[in-house]
Amino acid sequence: MAPVTAHKLGPGTLVFGETGTEQEFGSHVTRCEIAPSWNEEDPIPTLSGDQYVDEGTFEGNITGEFLQEYSIDGLVHWTWQNTGKTLPFKFKPRNDAALEFSGMCVVRAVTVGGDVKTANTAEFEWRVLELPEILTGSGV
Repeated sequence: MAPVTAHKLGPGTLVFGETGTEQEFGSHVTRCEIAPSWNEEDPIPTLSGDQYVDEGTFEGNITGEFLQEYSIDGLVHWTWQNTGKTLPFKFKPRNDAALEFSGMCVVRAVTVGGDVKTANTAEFEWRVLELPEILTGSGV
């Protein structure tokens, strides 16, 4: 029997955008996850008594939270500039592990501001268009 193991999230990477115009989120992200779900129809009974079960369709989101910064090069501004765009992403939960996810998502603007004299965060929840590809490149 294999020993029980668990990993903590990070240090890892989270990148959005096309090659050459990528926006790195990892240095500001405090939480990130891909949350898959499936839209499944009810089984359809057939004359023979069997049932047809459709495989369903993927529905999911990439969600998280990041520290806000208000510069023109910051993530808050980037989300507002790219809201509504379908862009690629790559999420690597740990740099020392091989597992990485790659997919397409629809970017939406995030909340700006919060409590005064506080390092405010912004949550994001962006629809992932299809089941992300699992990459198993370099890593331990």
